[in-house]
Amino acid sequence: MARLNLKTKIILFLLGVVITTLLVSPVKADAEADFESLFFGTGAWFGLLLFMIVSMALLAISKYMAVFIVIIAVMFEVEYYNRLDIYGNHVWKMIILLFFALFICILGITRKGGK
Repeated sequence: MARLNLKTKIILFLLGVVITTLLVSPVKADAEADFESLFFGTGAWFGLLLFMIVSMALLAISKYMAVFIVIIAVMFEVEYYNRLDIYGNHVWKMIILLFFALFICILGITRKGGK
């Protein structure tokens, strides 16, 4: 069995805490509505920040996770673009995700070694 270094153990512990916190919280019947409100509702900034934190934790574990993170970020950007209205409510989220995807690509390419 492979031994994990301290940084990986801490990241896995924090991910476990987040997941168990979400699982222990009261389960609602409409998970799709919760997802909509988390990423596209009035509190979408919290969902975007949560996505970025989890993505950086996954990237710290393995540099090859950058491929999946960029794919998911681009899918979020397309969904934000499809939900644009005349007021442009999701434009800043699209711009932030674009720069975040570029940042993840640069980190994935320039990082030495890999697990």
